Amino acid sequence: MEDVQFLSTRHRQDVKKEEKERRNRLGRRESEPHSSMITYLHDVLSTNFPDDRTFWDLHHYFRLGNERIDLQFDISYFRYFKTEGKLASYNAEDYNNRVPTMAINILSKSTYHNDLGVTARTCMQLGIPVYVLFSNHLPEPEIVKAPFLQIHYLAHDGYKIISTDSVCGTENSDIDQSKTI
Repeated sequence: MEDVQFLSTRHRQDVKKEEKERRNRLGRRESEPHSSMITYLHDVLSTNFPDDRTFWDLHHYFRLGNERIDLQFDISYFRYFKTEGKLASYNAEDYNNRVPTMAINILSKSTYHNDLGVTARTCMQLGIPVYVLFSNHLPEPEIVKAPFLQIHYLAHDGYKIISTDSVCGTENSDIDQSKTI
């Protein structure tokens, strides 16, 4: 006797719904280390700088020449900036074309190429004073293997880039100042 497989219509509808949601997903589902680092950084900045505004995982819209740019940062930090309530997105034109004081991206396998390249260059073109790239969990590729930290910052003579892939300390040890940036 032949083995007959049954598929209920409810199950078929659920499968179709899951496939559609996967195709139409608006948000990002990252790994737990990625998400926990974003939450940690958001909490540290929000708690220690209550007169400033820290956003997480938010679309930012800027104007660069005639082009409208959409950047999504894991964390964006605005010094001396207060807004009421939560924002669905940040449109710089609504805030006198203000750019974040600092933007941070925690690298992931799906975004590190863009974060290291196009986003970094766009941040410089927009004049964002500090752009931080950080990998705390990626085992590969070698270019962003954890631990990895790269900072693009605006100095008096243009942008500078500094980076490290060394651990400067652990919870129960002294900080090795030669490995800090």
